[in-house]
Amino acid sequence: MFLLDWSDTVISDFKKRAPHFPAENILIGDFFKHKDKYDLIIEQTFFCAINPKLRNQYAKKVYELLNPNGKLVGLLFNHEMENDYPPYGGTMEEYLEYFKPFFQIKHFTEAYNSIKPRTGREYFINLIKL
Repeated sequence: MFLLDWSDTVISDFKKRAPHFPAENILIGDFFKHKDKYDLIIEQTFFCAINPKLRNQYAKKVYELLNPNGKLVGLLFNHEMENDYPPYGGTMEEYLEYFKPFFQIKHFTEAYNSIKPRTGREYFINLIKL
């Protein structure tokens, strides 16, 4: 398991909360410039935090980072938000436009076990690299 974030503050907070997490698996850097390969990428709040103009680039980058048959698994907001700032939401149709060229859609459904404040507001995704 690895953690990648560009923020020193996030990394520092994570190290305090998870002191036994292997230090060599904590990476500081730009996701879009990252080069390693993975079998699984877990999506939780990154997609909704980036500018929606970068979403297609995100889908391509996840595809590049995954090994053959690798998976992108996680949660996405299932509604549009009227924000000019994060978090940004969207629709299933919009999301599928980004992911279908790169992934087999195994699951793309309303999440059934979201935390209470997000109940009914998230999609669970399980996408397999083509």
